[in-house]
Amino acid sequence: MQAIFIFTKDRVHTFKLTFERVRDFPYPLFVIDDSVDKNNRRVVEETISGRDETFYCNNESYQLFLRQKQVICTSVDLLCGQLGNFDWNLGLARNYALMIAQSGRFEKVLFMDDDIIVHDRTLPDRAFKLLDHHLVVGAHITGLTDNSITGHIASAFSISTAVMVSGGFMAFKPDDVQFYFMNIYNEDWIWQFINGFASDLSWAGEAEHIDADKWSNGVSKACFQEFGELALDCASAAFEAQNWMILSESDFIGIIKATRRTYLLNLTELARIDNKPELARLLDVSEKQLEAISPKALQNHFNRYFEQNTLLRSYFPDERNSSQVPQKAHAF
Repeated sequence: MQAIFIFTKDRVHTFKLTFERVRDFPYPLFVIDDSVDKNNRRVVEETISGRDETFYCNNESYQLFLRQKQVICTSVDLLCGQLGNFDWNLGLARNYALMIAQSGRFEKVLFMDDDIIVHDRTLPDRAFKLLDHHLVVGAHITGLTDNSITGHIASAFSISTAVMVSGGFMAFKPDDVQFYFMNIYNEDWIWQFINGFASDLSWAGEAEHIDADKWSNGVSKACFQEFGELALDCASAAFEAQNWMILSESDFIGIIKATRRTYLLNLTELARIDNKPELARLLDVSEKQLEAISPKALQNHFNRYFEQNTLLRSYFPDERNSSQVPQKAHAF
């Protein structure tokens, strides 16, 4: 079975645009709704009503799913929790979708965000076919580049960043996945590194990321993103070394932190030389946020993540031996 999952959170307008482009695709469709506003949840559910093989999944169905699987959320709180609140829950939402897919023994899945427009209706077909030869398949994203605040600044100075598959359009085989998503910024790229997928990526075509002001709420974004930025640098370095044990070493994380500090300082110098004080101010925020991150704290976060990943997988020991294909909406 192949299926598409769309993740949405209080962006009804862009969700409708995304849904209209995928509603005629010949695949079951799951909408994971993390919206806080109950009116937004109502609109999303009404928007998808009437389409066959379409499943609306909100916090209520999520909690029911976890109870049915006897998952004790307090023991895996980095990977499971509550949806529909003001927290950043994209990692939790992606894990919910992954658990649905693995429980249902789905062969291939496509994850999409609620601000991605697919103009070519053959794109999902090509992505699924490419999974016969690659571990993760994405789309080249046009429009607003999927990047962090510091990544946008680097691009402004023609400094290239890593090329990975954006979680906004990402296809993979659930059976290939050993590690769940971390619930921090950069969860998609970190997940690709930790699962060992980063060496075998492909792109099926193009998809459009709906344009928005990339500098909007820049200060809050810079504050929020920095922990995930450092975690991504650590995961990338561990992948290159083919050694995940070093993520449990605070000295290693300290070295990566120092390297990132130098990177940010170099960007700040370029911003000042180019007379872009607004970019220098954002980088100053990122630098201060980085300074506040203790290598020991990130080491502990990685340790807890790996421990909880093992525990969460233990709740699903026989999933590949029994099919749980959904029969109706709210099944999950």
